[in-house]
Amino acid sequence: MRRWRRARVEERGRLRGLSAPAPAYVRNEADLLAALAAVYEKDGAAPLRALQRRAGRAGTEVFVLPLTNAFRIVNRMHLPTD
Repeated sequence: MRRWRRARVEERGRLRGLSAPAPAYVRNEADLLAALAAVYEKDGAAPLRALQRRAGRAGTEVFVLPLTNAFRIVNRMHLPTD
């Protein structure tokens, strides 16, 4: 899995372009969005459906994390609400 993550990070090439602060230095929404995007990229940028499954379900059929919200978060468009 580690090799896959490293290969995926290298293949996407987005991590180098992100200037994300360390968690201790996050001061505003833009910093937090950059930090979340960097964590996502460092972890190999899993498919959004995998993120949705990891977040779990509320009840039997409704996912806690809608795909549109996951897309907006990883593309630095919107912060998570909770």
